Amino acid sequence: MLATGGSAMKAVEVIMEHGVPEERIIFINLISSPEGLKNFCTRYPSLRVITGWIDKGLNEKAYIIPGLGDFGERRQVNRKGGSPAPPIVSWCSVGPYDTESGTL
Repeated sequence: MLATGGSAMKAVEVIMEHGVPEERIIFINLISSPEGLKNFCTRYPSLRVITGWIDKGLNEKAYIIPGLGDFGERRQVNRKGGSPAPPIVSWCSVGPYDTESGTL
């Protein structure tokens, strides 16, 4: 999960301290908030992000809303005959996610 982006940014910082260039890192996760993507992509504009879903945002505790509960329900519906949605691929510097507006 990518909520505020803090943990992911720390992980990338450690990887880069070991000599891996930013443009060689791909961050893959299940669910993101628009705020977390904006923070993460602003700090690491050359890094690629692959996320399964971008949820509405964060609540006052910085938890993703509506969160994984609704994601699980969406996946259950897909198993009942619907086709699963393809993952959203988001590149920080160039790609479908607009970090300013928070839209694809």
